[in-house]
Amino acid sequence: MFTIGQGYTRAEIHKKVGGSTLVCLPAKNQQVTCICITKEMNPDAPYIILAGKGSTTARSVGWLVEQETELPVFIKESINNWVYQGQFKVKKCVTGKKKIRKQYRLAGRTDVQTAIEMEEATR
Repeated sequence: MFTIGQGYTRAEIHKKVGGSTLVCLPAKNQQVTCICITKEMNPDAPYIILAGKGSTTARSVGWLVEQETELPVFIKESINNWVYQGQFKVKKCVTGKKKIRKQYRLAGRTDVQTAIEMEEATR
């Protein structure tokens, strides 16, 4: 479906997996379809995903943590150039600001509510 190391536009990603072209955790039918993040907001991506505040984000994080499927992960390299990192699945979800601050690099962010540890899916 995607080639590791290759860049895609959000429109191309959407065409293949669905979901929004504007959010970090696009979803369709209450299932996250992929993860599209930046290194500036997630310095340890794709292995650590930092989720901020907001009801939409919280809902998507809940769906992501509950589903057991492998997801394509993309990191933004430049304007409308999202580089495919491979298939990942949730390993662990951490909440609690003190624990998150102590365990993860937060890139100067104060909005982080959840840290999601990801692992590469076995091939």
